Amino acid sequence: MKKEELHIYIRVSGDKSAKKDNSPPAQEETGLRIGNTYNLIPIIQREGDENTGTSATADNLDNRPVFKGLLEGCEKGVVKHIFCTEWDRLARNEKIGAYIKGIFKKYGILFYDSHNIYDIKNNPTHELMLGISNVLSMHEIRLKNERVVRTLEQSAKKGKWSGGVMLPYGFRRQSIKIFDGDEIIKIESGPLEFHPDEVLIIIKIFKMSLEGIGTATIAKNLNEEGVPTRGRKSLVNGLKLKDRLTGEVRHVNQEDIIWRPNTILSILKNPIYKGHRRYKGLILPVTPMIEVSLWEAVQKNLKNNSILAGRNNKVHFYMLKGFIRCEKCGKGMYGIIKPKRSMRVYSCVSKRHKECNMRSINIDRLNEVVWTNFKESNILLVKAINELGTGIDEKKIKELEHYVKTYYNQISSIKDQQNTLLTLATKRIFSDEQLTQKNNEFIEEIGNLEGKIQSAINELKFLQSKKDLQFPNIKVFEDLNSDLDSKTDIEKRELLKNYIHQIRIGFDEKANTHIVKVIFNLELKLAPWIYEIPKKGLGWHPIGIEKEDGGIWELGPDTKNASLQQSHI
Repeated sequence: MKKEELHIYIRVSGDKSAKKDNSPPAQEETGLRIGNTYNLIPIIQREGDENTGTSATADNLDNRPVFKGLLEGCEKGVVKHIFCTEWDRLARNEKIGAYIKGIFKKYGILFYDSHNIYDIKNNPTHELMLGISNVLSMHEIRLKNERVVRTLEQSAKKGKWSGGVMLPYGFRRQSIKIFDGDEIIKIESGPLEFHPDEVLIIIKIFKMSLEGIGTATIAKNLNEEGVPTRGRKSLVNGLKLKDRLTGEVRHVNQEDIIWRPNTILSILKNPIYKGHRRYKGLILPVTPMIEVSLWEAVQKNLKNNSILAGRNNKVHFYMLKGFIRCEKCGKGMYGIIKPKRSMRVYSCVSKRHKECNMRSINIDRLNEVVWTNFKESNILLVKAINELGTGIDEKKIKELEHYVKTYYNQISSIKDQQNTLLTLATKRIFSDEQLTQKNNEFIEEIGNLEGKIQSAINELKFLQSKKDLQFPNIKVFEDLNSDLDSKTDIEKRELLKNYIHQIRIGFDEKANTHIVKVIFNLELKLAPWIYEIPKKGLGWHPIGIEKEDGGIWELGPDTKNASLQQSHI
């Protein structure tokens, strides 16, 4: 008879305080012993890598591809035995634990820990034992988190910094030397103290602000004097910044980390410099770096400046915010509206720091170009043709069916936990209040899952119905275009987000003309559209369509006044 496999799940922890007997080698050794005891072939499944420092601390299954693959193997019938030293290395929150138990129960998976074997499908006692183990594990994790929080709070009250790697500018950690006789055996981090060089910069920033000098000018002054920021000192490999609107991540080199107006403003508003450190809702005393009267005077100035700044009195809506990038430097472009100066433009963010000389472009003209051509190009029809022409997304259908099945498994597991809860109630392990609260949480979870099931089923119905659609039925998508004129700017923006990836703005100095390139989402299979918008005058016209080789397919003279029609790459 062929031996079955025992999948030994080893989870590398990012917790430096983890027990030595839970180190990866210890987990592997125990798993091999269990495999030998039950005559199973050991298969090592390692999550994370202690050599590279990659841990699997996050409990989300999407962040644990190895274990997610094991669960998929359970569903396919190729995985029947799973070992892990402790249940809380499989799941560190109740929702994930309930989901895993549901999979194990449904497919008859045998689970092994360091001391026991659990067959929760066929043995109710095993299920109860694992349920209690799960509850105790969650309880221990909560207690541990509370201890960590208390420790951090006590450290903060003693003046130590536990708010992240980057300390506030002007401060550093004291180095406390531990001696054994005349020999230094250890150097520990102590409370915060002033950084002798940076404290002078902080005083200068506050005094310049009090004199009425703006944050942009202060930042420029410090950059010209070669004063390094805290990040420039600490981040030798630079840093990565993610655009909140586009999601794009860009790398900033160490030498490019400079003072910015917002950095100056955050310093000016931080009460730590007047001796009040904020920590998790607490106000902790520290040695003040500047006089309280100076700090208060600066706050009053900042408030008055905010009131007097006309552009802060009104929040303006920008339809293409987040889409636009400067072709010259690659950075984003933001909207500026100043009614008193009749200014309505999108401008490159680098212009504020004089790092880019890209000409600003009129908001209304760019909005008109993008929306008019989007509306008249039948792009919605193109999307529909692409979807129907290339067949139904069978992968998406299978994915939705998997989600529905998974949600039903989770509901089944939650109901099992409710039954376990009733069993525990008879033994008076929990108070009535705890039982009621827990049961309400179960009911809420089931309601949420049922909502997800209904949503997935509705999408499945739509995808299934597309199989019956014929090309003439595309008219339903054409009808969508006829309703575009009635949409508000907010509705237009939400619609554009589904189709446009990016709008790049360049400028032809000789022709005194903006060059606009509209780049679509990849799934549309549309080549970028390119337009000209003269700096002076009211007109605009399309140049053509970008080819795969970077060249441009130019439009003929008869199409110069027409909007671009759909074009496949």
